[in-house]
Amino acid sequence: TELTEPVVLGSVELISTVTGVVVDGDTAYLAAGKLGLVLVDLTDETEPWVKGTYDTPGLTRQVLSRHPVILLADGAQGLVAVDVSNPDKPRKRSAATSRNRVRGMAASGDLLATAEGTAGVRLFDIHRPDQPALLRSVRRTEGAMDVALEDDLLLVAAGRKGVLVYRLDRAHRAEQVAVIDGPGKAMDVSLADGIATICRGSYGVQVVDLSVPEAPAEITALRLPRSFSALGSVLVDDLLFIASDIAGMAVLDLNPEKEPRFILPRERTIKVTWPD
Repeated sequence: TELTEPVVLGSVELISTVTGVVVDGDTAYLAAGKLGLVLVDLTDETEPWVKGTYDTPGLTRQVLSRHPVILLADGAQGLVAVDVSNPDKPRKRSAATSRNRVRGMAASGDLLATAEGTAGVRLFDIHRPDQPALLRSVRRTEGAMDVALEDDLLLVAAGRKGVLVYRLDRAHRAEQVAVIDGPGKAMDVSLADGIATICRGSYGVQVVDLSVPEAPAEITALRLPRSFSALGSVLVDDLLFIASDIAGMAVLDLNPEKEPRFILPRERTIKVTWPD
């Protein structure tokens, strides 16, 4: 099957928006808003089925797997650790409350960062994922909407402040080394192999080379076709997969030998015929 002709293998209907998903083995763990955590069996991809749920008190926004523990960014409930060793009856192991709402999170090794709006960013040790241990708060990160971590780099999507770039030392102290500016609000950020991808809503996506973190170099910045909103993204090799509320999934080809181009959604040609 060509990437330009994706085929739906199977689906599960839910009564809530899904804003985060992680696949571990033959199970997909969904951050399903007001439904909390939803476990979906993918043994038969053509007929996935819900094999477990955990209804959290908050609004589950993101999910991270450290099996058999699943960590949830659960809004006003904070950072929640759920044991899924028995998928029929997931149970909460711990919760780290926040002064605001946990909107996003990212992990690198045993380090976890949470984005907590006006409360800024906090760092946790998750070598025991069932009991995340708070290490420290990162100063001057108020307005954090999302975070990304890779090795000693921490990125903070901070709305109109742009994306704040930090280096972490061995004691996890953060030093700000740069700011990535751009149009609109930085709503979502991801980081893979030194390449940052930033979603800026109706202003599209921004791709930045952070091989020298002190001097971010923009690779490209593009609006989605028909100005659809870019809300979340993940980079796989040279393909950037972008979540858009209206357009569904968009795919941007970043092959360095070509100009960046959208594979999905495809451009549509409309033929207009005037009556004689």
